[in-house]
Amino acid sequence: MPKELPINQVKTCFHAGAGRGESCGRPKPRPGMLLSAAAELGIDLPPSFMNGDRWRDIDCGAVPVCKAIFIDRHYHEALKEQLDYRVRNLLEAAKLIEP
Repeated sequence: MPKELPINQVKTCFHAGAGRGESCGRPKPRPGMLLSAAAELGIDLPPSFMNGDRWRDIDCGAVPVCKAIFIDRHYHEALKEQLDYRVRNLLEAAKLIEP
């Protein structure tokens, strides 16, 4: 097991989400940030993973069809998309990605 996660880039969008004011098409659950990162870095999305602890993260990965790893922090919100994996923390997610 590696001691570091192979993270190439971190993307953030500060625009409001759908129905909450200005939007550029990138805030989650829209897949804009994920698609732009894939184009910039040459990432093949179907074998890739989208990790997150909220429904927006999982929905974001569902559109371009990534594998979804849900880090379950027991928030009281329903998931809208199917999960590929449910884990308790980032370490468990990393073990799925880099066995």
